[in-house]
Amino acid sequence: MLVAYLPPESSLARAMGWWWTDAHELTAQLVEIGAVAAQAAGATASGLSGRRWRPEPYQVPRPAMPALAAPPATAPEPQRLTRESIRRTLLRRG
Repeated sequence: MLVAYLPPESSLARAMGWWWTDAHELTAQLVEIGAVAAQAAGATASGLSGRRWRPEPYQVPRPAMPALAAPPATAPEPQRLTRESIRRTLLRRG
């Protein structure tokens, strides 16, 4: 369970692909948007616009994401101690 809390810079996190954070994903999306915007600017400058022009998709390579584990089950609520439950517990052990 402690492995889940390793920092993204650790060797295991890098080997497993866990180092890809939200900041990395947002940066990759900004690069992709910038590439499409640059293509649009070039198309507009050359006179190609509207229906005749379609941007080429640019995809920033992303690491393979491992499947997420199921969240840990929550611990059951502890029972309230009453005189009766204490008496039953003491009688069972005696």
